Amino acid sequence: MNEKYPQALEDLMELLRGLPGVGRRSAERMAMQFFTWDESKLEALSEILADLKSKVGKCSVCGNLADIRENHTVLCPICASPAR
Repeated sequence: MNEKYPQALEDLMELLRGLPGVGRRSAERMAMQFFTWDESKLEALSEILADLKSKVGKCSVCGNLADIRENHTVLCPICASPAR
């Protein structure tokens, strides 16, 4: 990027550009939106992102995303349904 923003914003925009379908302008808009959020909202987002890999996994039957259960198994609601 051309560094017209503070380095922390540039770093965030560069990271966001790594997401599918997110170009320079979209990354810039998202980063600017995050900048307007209050501290509690940013902390909530940070916690959700930090916990994501430990709380969500791929269903062992079909591969859909699902919550990881207390016994560390992963079954989506469809595959876990006794009616199925």
